[in-house]
Parts: sequence; C-alpha cells; structure tokens
Amino acid sequence: MHRARAYGPSSSLYLFPGQRTEATLRISNLGNGVDGISLMFTGDDRYRRWVEGGGEAIEVQPFGEVLLTVGVTPLLVDVPRYNEVMTLDVVPVTSDGLPQTPGKLTGLVVPYYYNVTSTDVDLGRMSVVTLYIMNLPSVGSNAVYGGELPRIVNLRLGNASEYPGWTVALSASTLGFNRILEKKDVELYVTAPRELRYYSGVALVPITITSSDNLYSENIYMNFRAVYVDLFISRSDIVVKRSIGGGEATVSFRIRAEGLKPSGSFRVNIYLDGKQVESLLLDSLNPSGGVVSTEEEIKVELPEVKWYRGEEEHTITFLIDPDDSVYEANPLNFDLGEGNNHITKSFVARYPTLSYRGGGVLIVIFLLAFLSILYLIYRYGLTHIAFHMMLGAAVIALAGSIMTIPLSTYSVGSYNIAEFIVAVSLIVVLPLVIWITMGYHRYYMGWRLYRVYREEEPEKSDEEILDTLGLDHVDSSRGLLYASTLIISLLGPLVYLILVSVPGIFEVGSSYFIKNLLTPLPGGLPTISLLLLYPLFGLGLLHLILWKKETLLEEIIDVKRRMQKMKVEIDEEFEPYRGI
Repeated sequence: MHRARAYGPSSSLYLFPGQRTEATLRISNLGNGVDGISLMFTGDDRYRRWVEGGGEAIEVQPFGEVLLTVGVTPLLVDVPRYNEVMTLDVVPVTSDGLPQTPGKLTGLVVPYYYNVTSTDVDLGRMSVVTLYIMNLPSVGSNAVYGGELPRIVNLRLGNASEYPGWTVALSASTLGFNRILEKKDVELYVTAPRELRYYSGVALVPITITSSDNLYSENIYMNFRAVYVDLFISRSDIVVKRSIGGGEATVSFRIRAEGLKPSGSFRVNIYLDGKQVESLLLDSLNPSGGVVSTEEEIKVELPEVKWYRGEEEHTITFLIDPDDSVYEANPLNFDLGEGNNHITKSFVARYPTLSYRGGGVLIVIFLLAFLSILYLIYRYGLTHIAFHMMLGAAVIALAGSIMTIPLSTYSVGSYNIAEFIVAVSLIVVLPLVIWITMGYHRYYMGWRLYRVYREEEPEKSDEEILDTLGLDHVDSSRGLLYASTLIISLLGPLVYLILVSVPGIFEVGSSYFIKNLLTPLPGGLPTISLLLLYPLFGLGLLHLILWKKETLLEEIIDVKRRMQKMKVEIDEEFEPYRGI
C-alpha cells in the first residue's frame, strides 16, 4: 500500500529567465499513521538547480493533505532557450522509507513577463502595466550567456473593438536587441471608461509578440475590470435628537459606499452653522458590488436659544473625505462621485421649557385642577366658588405658560429660569401666604367667633370675650390680608424681571428692560401679561384657605349650637326629677 503521494500543478508553469515563479504542490499521506514527508526533485540537474524549497520534512496527519509552495527560477547562467520545456519528477520521501507515488512539475520558458498586482482599473483613470521582453536563443542553438544575437521584436495590440470604451496603448511597438538574454521593458497604458452607462466594465486586451527571425509567436491576453467606489450621504441619513438650545444634541448619521472596491479609511468633518465641531476617521468600507454603510453618532453642543424667540434654526453639514484621499467615481454620472460628499441639513433648536422635562406631571396637575373646579361648582354652586375658579385658571395659565412659553435664556446646569420661577413660587410665595393665614387670619377668624359669643352671651364684656378667645383684639376686614398676599405674590414676577432684565442692562442698555416686557409671546400677548398670573395665583390661594377655614369654623359653630340645644332639651327633660 502506498504511504505517500505527490501532485504537481494542474498546468505547466510559464517561466521567465531570472524571474521566480511559484508552484503549489499537494502532498497526501495515505497511511494510518502520522508521517514526516519531504520532497525530492529528480531529473535533469540543470532543472533541479532552478527549484527552491521542498527539502524540509512536513508532518502530515493520517489520510491528510498539505500544500507546499516551491519557487522555480530559470538561471541566466544556464541560458534558458525559447519554448524550452522543464520536466521534473516530484518524489515524496517518507520518514520510514515506505513506498510513494511521485508527481510531475513542468514549465515552459517564454520571452515575456508582466507583473500585475491588480487588473482593476478605476473609472476614468489610467493603469500602467510593465511588460518585460527578453532576447532568448532557440532550442538546440549553441548559445552562450551575453553572446551576440541581433533581433527585432514587434508588439501589436488587438482590435480596439474588443474593448469598447477603453483606451489602450503601448509605449513602444518595436524593440531592438543585440545580445543573448538582453531584457527590455515596454509599458501598457490602460484607461477605463468614465462611466458604464454605455460601455462594458471589462476589457480583454490581446498583445501579439513576434520577432524579425520569425522565432517568436506569442499571444498574451490581459483581462481588466473597471472598478469604482462612491461614498455618499443623504439628508434622510441624518437624525438630530433632543435639539434643545444650550444643551447637547445627539446627531446620528449613516455614510454609504457603493461600488466594486474597498474605499480605504477616510475622514468625515462635521460643521454646525458653518463651524467645524467634529472630525472622525472611519474605517474602510467594502461594498463588493453592492452598497454597504456605517452608522455613527456624535454629541454636539447647541447655542442657547433666546427666551423671546422660542426656537432657532441651525444647520448641520457633513463633508466626506475632505482631503481627497479616496478616489471616487459614479458609474452613471462620473462627476457625482465627488459631488455627493457634501450635504447640509437644517433643524430647529427649541428653548428648554418644562414641556421637555416633566411636562407629563404638569398635564396631570392641570386635569386635577380642572376636575376640582367642576366638583366645586357641582357641590357649592357657581357663586360661592368664584375665587376658586380664579385660582384654578391662574394655576393652569401659570403652569401652561411655563410649559409652552420660553421665559429666559439664563440657566444653571440643566435647570432653566422657568423652573427656577416655579421653585420661587412654591418655596417662597406659598409658605408666606400660609404663614399670613396662620398668623393674621386668627384675628379675622376671632372676629367671627366674637360675634357668636356676643350673640350667645351678651352679658359678657368685650374684654372677657377676648380673654376667652385668647386674643388681644379682632379684625373684621379682609383688606389687609388681600393686600399682603398681593405684595408677596409679586415676588415671583419680581425675580423674573430681575433675571431677564438686569443682565440685559449690562449688554445692550436699560431699554432691554422695557423690550422684554413688551416683546410679544407666541400667543400675541406681551410678556408683561405673565405678571398677572402670579397675583391671581396668590389671591386665589388666599381665598381658598380663607374659605376652607370659614367653612370649618361654621361647622364648628353649628356643632356647638346643636350641642347647646341638646343640653337645653336634656335639662328640660330632667327638670321634673330634680330634687328627688
């Protein structure tokens, strides 16, 4: 049973004197054990000297195969002849010396050689292929290296109809030689079409080589392919998220590549309103005959939006491959290859009102306030809840204006002035109003109790009644309550005016104060109309507290009177039994 077998290349090698040509050999281990196999070349010593490699043993698994690459270089000192055939036996040598089956390695010496690393040619560009021609003696001639051998070699391109749309030319069509193994080169210029709408994307370029002594008769066929890559971006590929003035917007974008070859790495510059804000170096895209894309995302700091504008328009611009490191072309429109690398998209940045943060909570508050008003109308009637309706309207208007109307550009961190005013209203105005009701309201409520005691116990003096109530005096007027609440409720608008006006004084003069007050809002009302919301809110809240206290007081007095009435009735019931 054969333990090893060698296989030569499936076709004969084309050998050019002095140039290394690689051959791939296949070695099989047909035994059931691991074996170390090397190659030995047998045949003419002249050809054996041309082969490099194969002498080292390679471990091959049972019934396995390995590929081995060897180099074949016709030596100039051996003076290779034209169309000389090299034949060698490739003998696998096993470590245990068991039987083997040899293969064949054959080659043909030719007078030409061209080293083409790629037969791909960019659309509209020229590729240069260098063709080497050597002056070879004929087989059987008594030739020596460097001896005289005058000869003229002619090169001719095939018919141009074989590659329509392509431009092909040779740097020389005739070469003169004087000595054996003399080498000269000629360049082949191949230019691909600019577009593929009317032309083929491939070209078969034939070159015929003949000599003056009729020895040479060679036909070379070179296949070239028109390739391209086109990088582009469209407006629909750009998405700007959370475009809030003075904040950080997220910009996601997609860059596409179409074509037949890799783009190589390239740079993308991003501009906000014409000013560069980012530059990215992206990896190569390989469309492989289709379209591929890469998705990226960046953060962009947006300028602040003026409170009285509400929103401002900005532009985001993308410039692909600004340094032209990628040669681009479009198969249908050549100029579009570089023309679609630049795109600008407009977007709107809005002032960061509360509708962007916590707007849902405010909507719930609006609904609760509205439902509360409906309930009060149903429970107490329209006349008794006029102030409560004013309170509800003020709450809805105040919160609604904060949600939809930008109040100022001045902010600290992520909190804008609108939120600050809400905080002032809740933290300052509301506690002060409650404090007033708890402090001064006791004198107003004491007056209500004083009237009850005066009706029920007319014999008591004013001092005795006040002593019973624990008060030094009472007051029947609500005027001071409303006036104090009105003044306190103006604290919110006062803070607003200071924050939007004082910085403006240092910027554009005192007229900025009046301008801010009279600047129309989106609804058409001047900014000063916002000041009315805070007094309404304060007065409405005050009256709500007063109404609640008076309602509770009336209930307490009513309970007290009913208890006194019950006491009288009980006394009358038990009067006949007294003294028993």
